[in-house]
Amino acid sequence: LRGIIDFPILIVDNGLKKGKSNSGVKEKMEDKENEGVEWAQSAVHRCLIYLGDLSRYLADFCPGYHTELPARYYYQALNWKPEAGMPYNQLGTLSGNKNFSLDSAYYYMRCMQCSQSFEGAEGNLAGVLEKNTRWLESSATENTSNLHHLTARFLYIVDICYFEKISQQGVAKVCEEIIARLNVCLSEIVLPDRLVDIHILDSMDEIKQPQYLSDEMLFKMVIISLMCLQHLKEKNCDQVTMMALMLAIMSQLTEKALQLIECLVAPRQPPLPSQINGISKRRRRRRMCKGSSVSSDLSEDEVEIINSDTDLSEEELVFDNQSDSDIDAEETEYGNSGDKNYSLCIFGEQPSLVKTPILTHIQHLCDQGFLLQTIKICCDWLVSNSEVLRISGPSSKKLIRRLVSFLNHLAPIPVNTVTDGSESDGNNKIYNEIPIEEDICTRGLTALKMSHSKLDWNRIRVKCFNPREQAYIRICKLVSLGEQLSNIEGSNIKYNTKVKWFESLVEEPNNENKSKEENIDSESSLSKGKLMQDMGQLWLRAEVRELETKVKRTAHLPPYLVLDCDALIHHIPLVKQLVSSHKFIVLIPSIVVSELDNQKRISHRVRDTIRWLETQFRHGNRFLRAQRSNEHLPLPLIKYPKKKDKEAWLYFQIVECCNYLSMCSVDNPEGNTDKNKDSLVTLLTGRRNLLSPTYANSFSPLGVAKSAGINVEHIETFHGKWKNSSKSHG
Repeated sequence: LRGIIDFPILIVDNGLKKGKSNSGVKEKMEDKENEGVEWAQSAVHRCLIYLGDLSRYLADFCPGYHTELPARYYYQALNWKPEAGMPYNQLGTLSGNKNFSLDSAYYYMRCMQCSQSFEGAEGNLAGVLEKNTRWLESSATENTSNLHHLTARFLYIVDICYFEKISQQGVAKVCEEIIARLNVCLSEIVLPDRLVDIHILDSMDEIKQPQYLSDEMLFKMVIISLMCLQHLKEKNCDQVTMMALMLAIMSQLTEKALQLIECLVAPRQPPLPSQINGISKRRRRRRMCKGSSVSSDLSEDEVEIINSDTDLSEEELVFDNQSDSDIDAEETEYGNSGDKNYSLCIFGEQPSLVKTPILTHIQHLCDQGFLLQTIKICCDWLVSNSEVLRISGPSSKKLIRRLVSFLNHLAPIPVNTVTDGSESDGNNKIYNEIPIEEDICTRGLTALKMSHSKLDWNRIRVKCFNPREQAYIRICKLVSLGEQLSNIEGSNIKYNTKVKWFESLVEEPNNENKSKEENIDSESSLSKGKLMQDMGQLWLRAEVRELETKVKRTAHLPPYLVLDCDALIHHIPLVKQLVSSHKFIVLIPSIVVSELDNQKRISHRVRDTIRWLETQFRHGNRFLRAQRSNEHLPLPLIKYPKKKDKEAWLYFQIVECCNYLSMCSVDNPEGNTDKNKDSLVTLLTGRRNLLSPTYANSFSPLGVAKSAGINVEHIETFHGKWKNSSKSHG
């Protein structure tokens, strides 16, 4: 239990009596001990969950009771048995609607990713996503914050990935809106020079809904994106859209990290040719002479970094009092990386880290939130999925340039020395084996399995690294990940180990030279919005074209199916098959429900149908729902029949519902003939004569439906087409 349970454990060992030996006893008790240990481990896990549940109940009954205690027990249960997902489900219940239900969705998805998942987690996730979808479709979205819109649309993408919603023609548009709103939310986050006390984030639990996008929410969004990608991969579904979204988010996070770093630390300049050719060795020999001048050996970029100490002190960043030798060590920031003064004691009792401006600033950023931790997880994902950068093509150019600039700030910090006299090898394996905060948070994720296979999880039981030490190890890991990315063919990243310089191999745009001379802080929000055009649009438009091709190939299989009374009464087995296929959203108009209620006294079929519908609505089937009060849209330029013509009036009310869905499903809802053939809404009827061109009535059912861009088919015909399509596609 040491290193896992954070409350005191008393261990008493009385030893053996004098003259006694345990050799024989050990062999006899070996089998029983194994069984006992297994039972004890399971008992500890259950006890931690029970303690968390009891604390959660107290929080429910006592409004002032903090939720930190039950969360602490659940996290300890996860550390003790990471493969069990039950604590994640409990954390999702504990989170409620915190952060606009992002937290609860995150925990339920983590539970489903575990090898021993909780059966009710999928239903809980479906409930959260259904509530989010209802909010998006309601009129309550008008006067809400950008953060709420961002979170809601992000959860909507999760809904599409996990529950196979067919209305994916608008997926690209939703992803573009997510990137645009993310850019706005990131611009609303204040920079460190205006942060009086970043630890105010510790009291976020008391704020039910945040006003600004926190690093914790960004971290969970990235993890959720990874889980969506893994889920699509396991189902052999297309991952192009989610990959594009993931790369776009990573690019924006890297840009934000660059802004936070370069607002206090000058951008690092490329190394001189003399440094690359090895002439810089002469500087290292001169540095050993204590009487030599320090300033004569400094390059221009090093002078800028040292002079930045004054600016950092204005930001209330505290540095060590530096002697001449310390200043001489700072000179090696862009030169020699093997100085023993820059060291972290991995196995000793008292780690010793000499502070430098860039190192101290990054430590402050790590203390402030999860931004660098999130970027590290993104790099882990890129290394574990090396094909992403190869196939991304021109859409990842801006990401590569930003990532290279970010890594160049970290690379000069020495990463290969320890104070116990030993040195790690050039690949820094000793650091790559140490799990840090973000590694522990993402333990068990299949998408990061390759990265986690290199970690030694027993280290967290032996030694607990403080935040300052973890920040140093994080820098080492990021530089190592950057070096691994440079070894991937087609990554467009090059790394020079001699001068510790990352280089981007992508071509610079013609208008980029001018923008390089400008300060990052002076960029307008309009120029920042080009990220969506450069990275997101190319991939997302390609996905839209692919989806449009699929829709044209299977235009007779739309996502929305609207049923009339006859289809429900006389063809209920076919309706059940369509609903259980999870390929369509079957909608029952309100007028149809009323008509069924009127006929229940004269037909047992109607009563059976009503009972089945009540059961489905009560249990919340995601693929069968009733029409909402606002889901109707009058038909323009069409004369309506009188109410006394019951049959015609009933049909027009159903078509109004279809018209609303059709208008919401297409980008240009003009009702022209080009859109009609790709309609996403089909009205299924159980009456053959309704489809006859010679239908004897005051109106033409097919003509009315066609004017609204709606397909009308008999349910048996549609069912046959669907069956044939399913067989042809395996």
